[in-house]
Parts: sequence; structure tokens; C-alpha cells
Amino acid sequence: MSANLGKCNKCGKTAYAMESVRVGPPGKEDVYHKYCFKCQNEGCTWQLNVGSYRYCNGKVYCKNHEPMTGFSNKDHLHGTVDMNNRSVKAAVEAQKKASKPVNEQIRGADCPSCNASTKSGAKFCGSCGVQLFTETMLAGK
Repeated sequence: MSANLGKCNKCGKTAYAMESVRVGPPGKEDVYHKYCFKCQNEGCTWQLNVGSYRYCNGKVYCKNHEPMTGFSNKDHLHGTVDMNNRSVKAAVEAQKKASKPVNEQIRGADCPSCNASTKSGAKFCGSCGVQLFTETMLAGK
């Protein structure tokens, strides 16, 4: 069995098992010397280990510069949102389907008799004195 894992992905020198790490998907692993195993984001020299690296598109990153979630200076991945996705559609349509719009939940609904704005939790209209249906009345309490 050979202790030679191949060439280091960063410096190009031979990497031996005791001084290197292998990262990446099975069958397409990249080899790095332990001292060459650093974040590949421009300007970052953070030393990585097998517990702290993030692998994306053939490059290794520290947690802060991971393109998917980190604060990358250059290599942020940009995706698109599929508006036909069922969960995306549900989120977009949620406000339209609400029986009581969010703003009314906060500031109160309009009076059904005189259309005056009412405060949230008010039991009677301040303008015409009509009793309002409150959440507790609707729940039957």
C-alpha cells in the first residue's frame, strides 16, 4: 500500500498520508497538505482542519466564507426562486388568503356599521357605539 495520496491541490507537491487530508465527494476527492489546507476565499488565510472546512464547487472555505451561507467576498452562489414551487406559492398567497389581513390584526378592524377605524381589542366602536365582534366573542367565551 502506498502512502502517496497524489499531488496537493494547492502547492502541487506530492502529498503523503501522514501529512495530508482528503476532502470532497467520494471518487472526486482533493488532496491537500495539512499546512496548505486553508480557506480559498480571496484574502483569507484561515487554517482549516477536517472538522472546520466547508467544501463547495471544488474549493474549500472556512465557515465565514462558505459561498452558500458565509460572508464571501467574491464567490457567493446566486440561485433563483422557482415561483411554481408549492411552498413558495403558499407563502406568496398567504396574505391574500388570510380572512383577516395582518394590519387589521394589529390595529383593529373597521366598524361594520360606520366603517370607522377601531383599536385592536376594542369592544365598542368609538364613533357610533356599536358592539364589535372580538376574538373572544368569536371563540364563544
